[in-house]
Amino acid sequence: MSGQYPLLQLREMLTERDLAVLVDVDRFRLLSTRQIQRLHFTDHATGQAATRATHRVLQRLESHRVLARLERRVGGPQRGSAAALWQLGPRGIEALRPDAIKRGKVREPTSGLFVHHTTEVAEAAVEIIERAQTSGLDLLKLNPEQHAWVQFLGQHGQAEWLRPDLYVVAASQDYEQHTFLEVDRATEHGPQILRKCHVYARFAAVGAAERFAGLMPRVLWVVPDKRRQGLVRRLIDGDAQLPEGLFVVTTAEGALDLIFEGLNRTNPPVNEVTPRKEEPA
Repeated sequence: MSGQYPLLQLREMLTERDLAVLVDVDRFRLLSTRQIQRLHFTDHATGQAATRATHRVLQRLESHRVLARLERRVGGPQRGSAAALWQLGPRGIEALRPDAIKRGKVREPTSGLFVHHTTEVAEAAVEIIERAQTSGLDLLKLNPEQHAWVQFLGQHGQAEWLRPDLYVVAASQDYEQHTFLEVDRATEHGPQILRKCHVYARFAAVGAAERFAGLMPRVLWVVPDKRRQGLVRRLIDGDAQLPEGLFVVTTAEGALDLIFEGLNRTNPPVNEVTPRKEEPA
């Protein structure tokens, strides 16, 4: 298959799993090889077989310009091809959005902060998906960044935007738990954190949250370490204008338990969960 195949022929040559990979790379904007493997190559007998299959598929998609490999790699313990980062290539954009304006080369992100934050948000999402699968709970929504942003009218009728990193709705048979996630990399100063918290507070105060979800989702700040956890917690607690109980600050190790904790209780607090809505027939 060549990158010059007509669109119809290209789409016919993409497997169901290929398209699922493209959809996730598109919605998360960047995914590492390892993240793609954890999402879409879990049905192999061994980890080595899954790794080989992942690399084989990604190389094929790259050769047809469906995916594009970034020169920048993920930091941390991963090395080699497992740390490669992927975004949609020009033909991948064409395959998902055939009516979009055709472009040539897809530009790489130039900001290291953007790359690291985007991949950390994606990692949080992958871990949430994995926990839901192992716990037997459902994920009704897992919307990253721009898919989670909400415009609302402030107290004086001005347009405002709420821009969470993730919006998660996890569900048991009886209950739903709604969470806004903020993935903090300790790069934002205190005033920036408080400004964002005040947007959440206004979102709740004007009734926009009720219209959006039927309740005010809990806001979960996920920070890199205990020291940062204490700092962010003190900032929030020290601002008398912020409502009590709206913001929870945790390290990554505790985040998953908090996202799903209300669903594991016989009688969860009503301010944390809502009865599960019946799905339309």
